[in-house]
Amino acid sequence: MYHFSRSLIILFLKVAFGFRVKGRENVPKTGGFILAPNHTSYLDPPVAGSACPRMVYFLAKEELFTAPLLGTWIRLVGCLPVSRKLGDRHVIRKAVEYLKEGKCVCIFPEGMRVPPGMVKEGEPGVVLMAQMAQVPVVPMAILGTQPWTRKIFGFIPWFSRIEVRIGKPIVFHLKDDPKERKAQFKEAVDEIMNNIRALKAGKSA
Repeated sequence: MYHFSRSLIILFLKVAFGFRVKGRENVPKTGGFILAPNHTSYLDPPVAGSACPRMVYFLAKEELFTAPLLGTWIRLVGCLPVSRKLGDRHVIRKAVEYLKEGKCVCIFPEGMRVPPGMVKEGEPGVVLMAQMAQVPVVPMAILGTQPWTRKIFGFIPWFSRIEVRIGKPIVFHLKDDPKERKAQFKEAVDEIMNNIRALKAGKSA
């Protein structure tokens, strides 16, 4: 179901948005890794999954799994139910389990949708998961999903072009020192966000 859905989404994105991807060669062919895209739109998850040549597992709030049709579909394509009541520890434990199994887990480092023009620092959770699972983080820049439609002459809609740029994997070697933990995590997540910004600007970080 995942690959069938992905093929349909890619076809739709190419026809409607002129979808294109740069840097697919940077995606590890084997082993677990965290895919870390920027997040501005509800379109970002399917776009990220379509751009990555490997199967991507997403964390989704468990309420979505009870929705008719949608709940069945996201379960079939491999989304992971996350309970907000159980908090961040449950999220981290679930993601690390998949990463250690050699899977790709998509984590939006900003932790929320961020409107264009607004700058938000990354959350340390993505680095914590990478460190616990001992996997690299692959930065990804998604452009054109917000706004996904625009107006010509004030009333004729047209679709924006969507482009994805994938950066080289980042491997962190953090010291096992509680005193330096906070500073190290801050530096690591800043490196991820700087890589994403560089990709958005058309540069290699």
